[in-house]
Amino acid sequence: MAEPYAGARLLAYPSLSEGFGLPPLEAMSFGCPELACHSSSIPEICGDAPFYFGPEDEESMQPALLQAVEDDEARHGAIARGRELLARYSWEKCGEETLAYYRECL
Repeated sequence: MAEPYAGARLLAYPSLSEGFGLPPLEAMSFGCPELACHSSSIPEICGDAPFYFGPEDEESMQPALLQAVEDDEARHGAIARGRELLARYSWEKCGEETLAYYRECL
């Protein structure tokens, strides 16, 4: 599934309403930084890894986009933060926590 990220400078993810935010995490797993809207669950799930812009501020997208594409130091920092963040998530952990919740409910 790495093909969509091969050679990409970033994932632009301007979603205003998210359940969990799998696309940005998937991009992080391939070393692709994200440009994301600072809204919904994205800040909670993705922490400080993305380049954020404000959901109510159209003007904030351009500087964030330019920094993500042109500032190599900031870009490499975002990639590194994304890799660190991914250590918190795994399908195994998700399954274990879901099973534990179901057992608690029973």
